[in-house]
Amino acid sequence: MDKNTLLLLGFLAGTAAAGVALPFFLKRPWLAVFLPWMLPVMKGYLLVNFPATQVLDITVLTFIFLALFLVCGFAFRKLAWDRSYTVLVLLHLAVVAVLAVSYSWTTAPNYGFRKLGLFAIFNTICLILGVSVVRSTTDARKIALWFGILVFFMGISMLVSPSYMMGYKWQIRQTFAETSPGNAAFPLAVGAICSFIWLERGKRFMFLVVPIWLVTFVATYKTGSRSMIVQVLIGTVILGLMYKGLHRKIRVATILLVLLVSVTALISYSGTVGGRVLSFLQDPSYWLERSERPYLWAEALKGFYQKPLFGHGVGAFAMNVKGADIIEYPHNFFLEVLYEGGLVCFVLFTLFWVLVGHYLFHWRRLNSRFGTTNTLYVQDLWLAVLAAAFLSTSVHWDISGQRLLWLLVGISLGTTRACNQEIAPDWEEDYYPSDADLPENEQELQYSDV
Repeated sequence: MDKNTLLLLGFLAGTAAAGVALPFFLKRPWLAVFLPWMLPVMKGYLLVNFPATQVLDITVLTFIFLALFLVCGFAFRKLAWDRSYTVLVLLHLAVVAVLAVSYSWTTAPNYGFRKLGLFAIFNTICLILGVSVVRSTTDARKIALWFGILVFFMGISMLVSPSYMMGYKWQIRQTFAETSPGNAAFPLAVGAICSFIWLERGKRFMFLVVPIWLVTFVATYKTGSRSMIVQVLIGTVILGLMYKGLHRKIRVATILLVLLVSVTALISYSGTVGGRVLSFLQDPSYWLERSERPYLWAEALKGFYQKPLFGHGVGAFAMNVKGADIIEYPHNFFLEVLYEGGLVCFVLFTLFWVLVGHYLFHWRRLNSRFGTTNTLYVQDLWLAVLAAAFLSTSVHWDISGQRLLWLLVGISLGTTRACNQEIAPDWEEDYYPSDADLPENEQELQYSDV
């Protein structure tokens, strides 16, 4: 089948699929957050088994659908919005604008164009998607519940299916659906922390926390991703310290139990698969000495002093430091923005994150006075997920690879703001769906303690 035929068939199939899927997602907007999350995990499988995806980029098609979903969602008032979101989106777009101007003098036009396009389109869509689909804390609870279940089964398939063992491209790392193990590691790490949502479901369901957390943790370990292992442990500890619904002694005992189980699991799976993580834990100083990150950070700072105001241009770090127009970056997105976009871009980028933190903790402080235990727990769960992801991924990928972190920013903001709106509904707002705008089953669940 030639390329033109594949394009035509792909276009017709995509149009038909969008026509069916759009009403479904408009009725249940919270489900849309799973599309960008699971896409990187399944893309390798689609490329191998569906030839049309080699011609029609499934990532591009998915984000076109998400853009259409957002337009229709706002047009039909199915999504939530707040003025503070507008400020954050404008700051994000200001960073995009400065980087776009810097492209004119970059030394890495190929990588720079790719990075700029992905950051401008995919990160923006993910940020708007995250804040707008969380219309109530019930939506946030559903996302956590189903995401934990989804990655639990993904983790099981990685642990028991021989076809996923020792991925041929990745040597010692465990893979999933023939794609990069790093793509599976991030959803697994987020899902492990989301498993703690079952603590609020009552004694009948609390036991589910242990198997879901343990399976996703071990699967994360087998991907060989050290940063994601750290993300799971940090998120678990943060949630244990933040959640005030448990007695202090129980929180401390929970944290100690988690650490004990994690060490036991690592020792139990100390074979070839996952050896990168175990060797790092056994002698971190050796790995830190071998790590390239301190060198890259020093080069980024050195380059900043050469062009401090507007930087070297988006993507230029690759050519200037590595001597090739390839995917290469300082492994610290603050230094990356400082080097490539200069002080102007760095100030805007830092202000974006400062305002994210300000809104989250300002609303959380207000919510803590009046919110119910279950509502506050869902809020703190997503704050723990975001904090852990920020600490691990900010020194891992470049800004164009951070779309899922931007999605977590949106979900956390949406959850915290929705909690605030449910506690104090008379506060000034731009638009949050009223009970009349929600399906009947969601009206019943919105103010319940399930």
